[in-house]
Amino acid sequence: MPQVDVADDSFVVAPPSRVAARLRDPAFWRSCWPTVTLTVYHDRGVEGRRWYVTGSVVGTAELWLEPYRDGTLVHVFLRADPVRPMSSRRLTRLRHRFTRSLKAAVFAIKDELEAGRAAGRPGEVDARTRRALHRRTEPSRLGLAALLRDVTTAAPDAPVTSELGSGPRGRGTSMGPPNGRSGADGRGGCVEPAGVVALPGGLASAVHRLTVRQATGTAQNVVLKRYLADDHTAGSEWEGLLLARRCAVPTPEPVLLDLEGRWFGTPAVVMTALPGVVLTGMLVRHAGDRTGWLKALATTLAAVHGTDVGHGAREDQPDRDPERGDSAVSDAGAPSRRFLAAWPDQWPGAYLDAARATTADEALRRLRVVAASGWPARDLGFCHGDFQSANVLVDEATMLVPEGIDGEARVTGVVDWGAAGPGPVEVDVATCRADLAAVLGEEASHEFLRAYREVSGREVRGIAAWDVVAAARALCEVPEVAERYAAVGASVDTDTIRARLTAFFDTAARRLDSSP
Repeated sequence: MPQVDVADDSFVVAPPSRVAARLRDPAFWRSCWPTVTLTVYHDRGVEGRRWYVTGSVVGTAELWLEPYRDGTLVHVFLRADPVRPMSSRRLTRLRHRFTRSLKAAVFAIKDELEAGRAAGRPGEVDARTRRALHRRTEPSRLGLAALLRDVTTAAPDAPVTSELGSGPRGRGTSMGPPNGRSGADGRGGCVEPAGVVALPGGLASAVHRLTVRQATGTAQNVVLKRYLADDHTAGSEWEGLLLARRCAVPTPEPVLLDLEGRWFGTPAVVMTALPGVVLTGMLVRHAGDRTGWLKALATTLAAVHGTDVGHGAREDQPDRDPERGDSAVSDAGAPSRRFLAAWPDQWPGAYLDAARATTADEALRRLRVVAASGWPARDLGFCHGDFQSANVLVDEATMLVPEGIDGEARVTGVVDWGAAGPGPVEVDVATCRADLAAVLGEEASHEFLRAYREVSGREVRGIAAWDVVAAARALCEVPEVAERYAAVGASVDTDTIRARLTAFFDTAARRLDSSP
């Protein structure tokens, strides 16, 4: 056991990113512990650091920043031994000196970051922490009751938005019997929620499966997604679900949309539940049998991209040229501009070093130049917008037979359509490749690309720039990515994810440098 063993915890009412900016500064630690030198051997970005300790004591130290409610728990550990023998009294004084100087320095940061905040007033919460806290919330009983009332009174073919406020137009699917009628009063309906179960994998929304018991005694599973008040994804999800109906792959049916937050105080969407399990966890547990599933993933994406969404899809939809019989684009830059706008313009320094951030900016610049002039129609398709293994459901039984029970791996559905619309197919391919690189390693991403090219017949040009941006975005979200993987049974730690994504980024950057 080390002779100097310090474990200190403090709470700072400030986002982890702001706390990290101060505590990652070497000057802070030199002023705190002037008799030692800290050498970083593990940089965990906004989550903290680990150091080797030399000087008056020799050992290791660690800083761990844990998001908690409206602030950050600051955990500091020091485990070391003096370089020279000491009496028990001097050793006790040494421990107290390290502990007191640490606490005083952290409290000085706390006073600085909390300056101007009245006692008891909630602190500033960054977007990442807000999303994390929201994901853990449960739907209220009053909200569920209001939801069920709307489901009970909604006719199967009535425009849902006429019931729940203005927004994207569309028709909902009643959760009552097919003809919308039951019982003596002729009204279909739900009696009560028989079960509410949190579903894993969501990053920006709280997702729950509701088992709804109907008046006929039957039960049906639906999925409820609740968003933050300032998140406009609910309307986009609804539109995406309507478009996804035309896909040759199973997708959820839209049921109800609440843009005004009448149920739970924030926007929400209800859709039908699909069978199956999330592919990510299965890929990790059956990594040796991945070939059939990577081909199924590629085949599924090719089917999505081949969907003809026709007219009225979105403002930037492709217009049909009757003479050519294919999709020509009147404003070829519109789809790609929407997708590119979703990528961050400023890469957080805690996740990307300066050199890689510069490379990511160059990749974005090249893509936006092409977007300004417009992609050729042959490079466009109906895009999912966030296609990755965590949004693909599969038949768990076929995981034991890589080629599937009927000779093919079985995909039971694709979910999360909030970013869907016409656009350059490379955005989906690159997003999926970055995901596979994080889950299985870089070779899996290359295997997927080969399979996609084979089944789709597309060249997938300019993929290097898209790969760089997709990897940069994933590197900026490593804690969330790791949490999402863990929730679906894929135990890949943050260090492995970061190392794999960095390797994938660097490979793509080399291809980008060699391209015109």
